Amino acid sequence: VGMLQGTIAGGLLAGSEADDWNPRWRGSPKTAHHQDSAPSFFMPSPTRALALDSPKRLQTAQTPASRFNRTREVVPEEEPNPFKVGVPFRCAVMCPTVIMLVAFILVFVPLALFSLDTQRATFRNYAHSVATQKELISSIVLNATQWVLLEASKSVEQAVFVGIVEPPDRAVDTLTGAIRMSRSRDGWDFTSALQRRGLAHRAWEELNNQWTCTQLNNNLCSGRALSLYAALDEEEIMGAAFRPSYWAQTLAKEAPFLLDAPASKGRSTNLSVYEAHPQHGARGEFFVSRPIRPTQMPFYLTQVKLAQKAMLASATGNIAEMRAEAKLKKMWSPVYLFHPWWEGENASSGGQLALSWTTPLAMCGNYSCVDGVVAADTTLDLVSYELALAWYRLQSNLLGAPWSFELSEQNSSIFIVKQMAPMFPEQEGLLIGASDFHSALVEGKLIDASDSPSKIVAATAKAVLQRFGAWNATELTRRGKDQSFRFSLRDAQEGRWK
Repeated sequence: VGMLQGTIAGGLLAGSEADDWNPRWRGSPKTAHHQDSAPSFFMPSPTRALALDSPKRLQTAQTPASRFNRTREVVPEEEPNPFKVGVPFRCAVMCPTVIMLVAFILVFVPLALFSLDTQRATFRNYAHSVATQKELISSIVLNATQWVLLEASKSVEQAVFVGIVEPPDRAVDTLTGAIRMSRSRDGWDFTSALQRRGLAHRAWEELNNQWTCTQLNNNLCSGRALSLYAALDEEEIMGAAFRPSYWAQTLAKEAPFLLDAPASKGRSTNLSVYEAHPQHGARGEFFVSRPIRPTQMPFYLTQVKLAQKAMLASATGNIAEMRAEAKLKKMWSPVYLFHPWWEGENASSGGQLALSWTTPLAMCGNYSCVDGVVAADTTLDLVSYELALAWYRLQSNLLGAPWSFELSEQNSSIFIVKQMAPMFPEQEGLLIGASDFHSALVEGKLIDASDSPSKIVAATAKAVLQRFGAWNATELTRRGKDQSFRFSLRDAQEGRWK
C-alpha cells in the first residue's frame, strides 16, 4: 500500500519518507495536525510505530523529504564542560560525615568547657552559700547560747552579791558604829568583861536581824553573815556567831552563840563561847573554850598589811600616795579554811572555804593609829549552792525548745574563780565555788580551778588561761565587757589552744 501511495505521488518514496507523508501522522507536510477524517488505508509496521518518536529520527539529515523543502529539527550535541570533576562515591559519603564530626567537635568542646566552668562556679557559689549559712547559724546559736550563759552568770552574780557581800558589809558598819559611839561617849576601852559583853550583845542583834528576816532577797533583808566580832591589838575579842544546822547545804537558823576573850598581849588568849537566848540574846550556859590568837588570824592580818602599805607610802614623800594609802579601807581577807569558833564540830572536814569582810578601828581616821579590826565571816558554801541552782535552771531551759539539749555534770559546770587579788596575788585563780561542788572542790583544801578534780572545770580554766594569759588580764577585768569564746575540750586537756 505504501508503494502505491508513492506511485500515486509520482515517485517512489522510501519507507521513511512515506512516514512523513502519512496523513494520519501529526506534523507531516501534508497536514499539520491529526485528521480524524483522513483515510486510514496506510498502517505502519510495528517497528516503525515504535520508532516514530525516536531521537534518531530527528537526527537524520538530508532525507529525500528535503526535496520537498521540509525543514528538519536537529538537536546539537552538548559540548563537554572542562570544569566538570568527578567525585568518588566513598569520598562523597565520608567527607560530609567527617565535616559534621569536626563541626560537632568544634561546637561541643567549647560548650562542654563552658558548661564545666559554669558547673564549677555553681559549686563554688553553693559552697560559699553553705559556709555563709553555717556561719550565720553558728553565730545565731552562739549568740543565743552566750545570752543564756550570761543570764545564768548574772543571776549567780546577783545572788552572790546579795548573799555574800551585802550582809557582812552591813554587819561591819553596825558594829563599827557601836564601837565608835562607846569609845567617844562612854570612854570604853573594852578591857572589862562587862564592856565586851555589851558589845557582843550588839553583834548578836545585827546577826539576829539577818538570820530571822522573813523577806529575803530585798534591799533590807538580803542575806546573812555567819559571825560578827571585833578584835583589839591586845588580843581581846568580842562578838556573836550563828551556827548553821549543817555544812555545805542551805543555811537555816540554829543556836546563836556569844564570844568573849580577855586581853593577853603578845600571846594567845582564851576564847569562851556561850549559848545565847534565841529571843533576846542574853548570855546563857557556857558552851566551850579554846585558845586563840586573833591578831594572827587572816581577818586581822589583812588590815595589818594595809597599814604597812600606808607606812611605806609615807616614807616615799609622795603626798598624793600618802593620802590615798592612809585612808581607812574595807577589805576582804584572803580565802581561808574556816573552823567553828567552838571545837569538835566539823573537825573531820578540814574546814570550810570562807572570807572575812574587815574594816580597821582607828580613832584618828587613818592607819597611823589602828588598834583593832572589825570583821564579819561568811562561808562560801552559799556560792556553790547558788551556782547549783543556776545550773539546774539552765538545764531546765535547755531541755525545752528550741534547744532540746541535755546538760549533765559530765559536759557542763558553772564555777567562780578568784580573778583579782592585789593583796594576795598567790590566790589568783583559786576556785571559789562550783555547781558540781562535790566533784569540783576538795574538802578541807584550797585548790586552783586548773587543778580541780572535775575535768570540765580544769579544762575550761586552762582554756581561759591559754586564751587570755592570766586571770587578771585586761580583757577579763574590763567592766561591762563580757567575754565568751569557744574551745576544744580535748585540746585544752592536752594543753593546746584552738
